[in-house]
Amino acid sequence: MTIHIRSDQEQTIEAAMQAGLITNPEDALDAGLESLRNRLVQRPKGKKSLVELFAPLRGLDPDFSRNPSTGRPIDR
Repeated sequence: MTIHIRSDQEQTIEAAMQAGLITNPEDALDAGLESLRNRLVQRPKGKKSLVELFAPLRGLDPDFSRNPSTGRPIDR
């Protein structure tokens, strides 16, 4: 199989090699194929991943501590 790549793709592969992310062009292909394999494993329709579920909260600092109050007092 012969694969032709664009010049921008070649530049990205070279930059990744210089940064030490990959050691050769085949590593870039392996990473891309792994990404495709992960995308082929589909979730049921309407189901979100945890990342998608909590994406609207990104950047917020929600307080998940427990409220020590046990509610209103009950007179007996």
